Amino acid sequence: MILQKYNHTYFTTIQSWITDGDFLFQFAGPDWEFPLTQKQLDNYIEQNPHKQLYIGLHAENTPVAFGEIIFQGHYSPRLGRLLVGGAENRGKGYGQKFIRCLINECSIVSNLKKIFLYVLEKNLLAINCYLKVGFEIDITYKGHLTHDNVDHNVLLMYFNTK
Repeated sequence: MILQKYNHTYFTTIQSWITDGDFLFQFAGPDWEFPLTQKQLDNYIEQNPHKQLYIGLHAENTPVAFGEIIFQGHYSPRLGRLLVGGAENRGKGYGQKFIRCLINECSIVSNLKKIFLYVLEKNLLAINCYLKVGFEIDITYKGHLTHDNVDHNVLLMYFNTK
């Protein structure tokens, strides 16, 4: 897997991966609205210079994953908006490879001892992926997000880099 910084050439691919509002909320939280537009993503990038978006490329430079590294706040660095795109790409280990690439990128930029991420408690596939990479669940954290008037429990996970 090759990690590359996001650029506009990947937008239509990412947009095609997002099939509905619930799926967008599951991987991106409440900050983005369905359907995702180029303008929405451009505004997000402009307003959040502390967040760097990445694409995970597989064979023949095919995009298979999307995510970000966030360098701000108490739980920093943090991975966010993690997605293995396209149903045909799921279950092949791309998520684990992509997460390891992002962890490596964090270690190049930061010497902090932990890397964090948030995940919806019901997103068991993502949680299992993160556990396989070496993330652990912070059992003391209790968070929630609301989407379409429904509360969702959120887990905080961390990866020890040292």
